[in-house]
Amino acid sequence: PPPPPPPPPHPHHHPTTTTTTCPTPPPAQSVARNAIRSLPSTVASLVSLTELDASSNYIDELPSALGSAVRLVRLRVDANRLRALPDAIWRLPHLLELHAAANRLGTIDLPPAVGPRALTELGLAANQLSSLPPSFGALQALTALDLSYNRITHVDGESEAAALGGGRSAGARAGMRDAHLPSCLLYTSPSPRDGLL
Repeated sequence: PPPPPPPPPHPHHHPTTTTTTCPTPPPAQSVARNAIRSLPSTVASLVSLTELDASSNYIDELPSALGSAVRLVRLRVDANRLRALPDAIWRLPHLLELHAAANRLGTIDLPPAVGPRALTELGLAANQLSSLPPSFGALQALTALDLSYNRITHVDGESEAAALGGGRSAGARAGMRDAHLPSCLLYTSPSPRDGLL
């Protein structure tokens, strides 16, 4: 005989549904040493992102959308092919560390009066910098600054001198624990990239 039909559903019965939740991206992301040539603009959609390491790649431009990652605290883009840093980087409100050594930066376009007041560590060694913008002096929270192996031969302007410790040759403002400046005050050819990784 055929099997009996299933009983009718209870009038108050509700079918069970299963909800799948996408995992939350970790607050720290690394794409270092992946031979990538660009950083996807979608990285800015990671609202919980606090650390990003994109060092040792072939990136020649950072997306301005990175400025939407407002919780970013630490950014590493060392050893790439960057010729400029977008204004959006300097507008990140919680950025404490920015490491961009061993690139091709010829200028630093720091927008006036909007620099990250929280920035404490800035690494720009082994680039092609020959001067600093007047607005550089707005970075008053710096405790570690590395401008070595650039083409800076002197410091002009009150703002620049203030950022480098009132123009003292060592560049160590009161409270700045680690200011690497001697090799940038006399022109020195950039050292090999591998020595900076």
